[in-house]
Amino acid sequence: MLRRREKYSWRNSLTTKPDPVRTQQLPERVESALEPLPEPQDSTEEMWSLYDRGRRVQEAIRSLITAHPDWAESVDFSHRFGVENLLSTHKWVRARLRGSTKVSSEAPRFCFIFPHHRNKVETFALKQDGTTLTVDRCDRCRREINDGHEPECLMVPKRPGSKKPVPYYQRSDVYALSGFGSFQPLEDAVLEGLGTPSASATGGRR
Repeated sequence: MLRRREKYSWRNSLTTKPDPVRTQQLPERVESALEPLPEPQDSTEEMWSLYDRGRRVQEAIRSLITAHPDWAESVDFSHRFGVENLLSTHKWVRARLRGSTKVSSEAPRFCFIFPHHRNKVETFALKQDGTTLTVDRCDRCRREINDGHEPECLMVPKRPGSKKPVPYYQRSDVYALSGFGSFQPLEDAVLEGLGTPSASATGGRR
């Protein structure tokens, strides 16, 4: 019983690690990510669509850090992981636009349970409250479930200012609605929830 209590102690506190602000220098990366994107080397429909997505990701980063100016210090770690995931998508887009052959043709995917997890993410059927959700899960969380355990998830304040920790997906914000990419791209959820920019702001094709 004691071992079980220790294993699930994460349920009773807000997530405080890992902290990508410190380990991945997120504030510095945000600044460089907002620099103009290179135009596609190959002027194809696919690459221009990718360019447009890159501009949406940039605008989502701006929207998120404007709506939550304390994102890098907040006790709500969902903002840090939101920025981290947008930066990962941005990095992938920029590499594709430059014609890199070392980057996957598939966009980065993030674990629904703990969005910092990126290893071997696959589609997984999650049974919850009498329903089944199709979400992205990493191999670590899949193993926990297959072994009969509940994997540690991102715990955030129930509401701004609250000290009560809840799984992030129990709220109704952009992170829960997108599932960090399981239900819709995070950048789309951010722009819909925090403000959709005009076409000129996102930058379409020239």
